[in-house]
Amino acid sequence: MRVKSFILILGMLLPAGAATSFAQTGTCGADGANLTWSLSGGTLTISGTGAMEDYTRSDVATWFPHRNSIRTVNIEDSVTSIGNCAFYSCSHLISVSVSDGVTNIGNDAFASCILLDSISLGNGVTSIGADAFLNCTRLKYISVGAENSAYSSENDVLFNKAKTELILYPAGKYGEYTDMPESVTKIGDNAFRSGDLTSVTIGANVNTIGIYAFADCYD
Repeated sequence: MRVKSFILILGMLLPAGAATSFAQTGTCGADGANLTWSLSGGTLTISGTGAMEDYTRSDVATWFPHRNSIRTVNIEDSVTSIGNCAFYSCSHLISVSVSDGVTNIGNDAFASCILLDSISLGNGVTSIGADAFLNCTRLKYISVGAENSAYSSENDVLFNKAKTELILYPAGKYGEYTDMPESVTKIGDNAFRSGDLTSVTIGANVNTIGIYAFADCYD
């Protein structure tokens, strides 16, 4: 009875929401990798050494039950990859910082992160999987490290390094897009998908438009 009374009193003394403020932790490394995750104060931090495990939409990451508490994701330098579907449907995620150590971002890695506003890609990323940012309808800002050998950004639009391919126009950028670089010859798959655009001026040198490049652009 005294124990129950103590728990009841403690619960009354804690501020609202305190019961969910304690850090959550777990592991997330692929075979041979020593990776851990911790969630505290809305920030999910991936740390350790090696590649992240791959997931699917049904076989989800161990932080998935806490996805509504994740506001930011911080990937530390010694992490080398972000797994498939790693942050799928983290619907309250707002910003992501990918360190220079990450070389690969998996398929659907951030798909359906509907509140994702900004992502910063480090210098090491050389591969971005299919649909990595699909249905990120609030995304406005994409930056890429200046020394990245594979990708670049201009006015928050993602290109390959040479700017011959437009890879992703953030779906949350509203209005007209009239300053596509003349160097662009290809618009990638899903590049403008679900975009909040009113018009696009396609560069004179574009000769290839990928599948679903303008799908679900209703404005």
